[in-house]
Amino acid sequence: MITILLLTIPLRQTVTRRFPFWHSNETRKLLKRKARVRRLALKGVHPYSVDEFRTLLSAVKYSIQKDYNTYLRLTENNIISDPKKFCSYVNNKNINLPYSLYYDNVCYENDGDIAKAFADYFKSAFKPSTNYDIKDEFKSNCVGDFVKIDSVTYDDVVLAIRELKSSLTVGVDNIFSFIIKGCAEFFIFSPSYYV
Repeated sequence: MITILLLTIPLRQTVTRRFPFWHSNETRKLLKRKARVRRLALKGVHPYSVDEFRTLLSAVKYSIQKDYNTYLRLTENNIISDPKKFCSYVNNKNINLPYSLYYDNVCYENDGDIAKAFADYFKSAFKPSTNYDIKDEFKSNCVGDFVKIDSVTYDDVVLAIRELKSSLTVGVDNIFSFIIKGCAEFFIFSPSYYV
């Protein structure tokens, strides 16, 4: 009887993370301090605790944003240097990826087949830009001038993709913005950039 109990009762408690793994120790300390000060502010114990809570709130927001940007920068560098880390990055994102995908009345269940179907869809939805010709400019009766862009650099494209809002709506290319944000480095990869 005792052996059955020993086999079924867990001997240790599983540790669940209270914070994302990319939070720094300073951010974790700030979050704990903010929670403690919040409880004091709600009880009305100290009159200055509300002001301290507001200060801590802005400090926590800044610290979390800084840690997340650091995590993203390191992850992007790792993905660029070792493309095999892309799968681990996607697995850590907690995205609800489907186990099967229907495209052109065909069900894809294998990860490789899903990736190929997505690539086919992206090829069909992507419209390559035509070369700009100054003769194609037209006159307008608008007040003000058009903004002329001489060139678009790699960094301009990366910045524009980072500013996309992660939502479940599609753009004019029928691709979700969170997919473009998550795979930005692969979509705009230029071998000449790294040579």
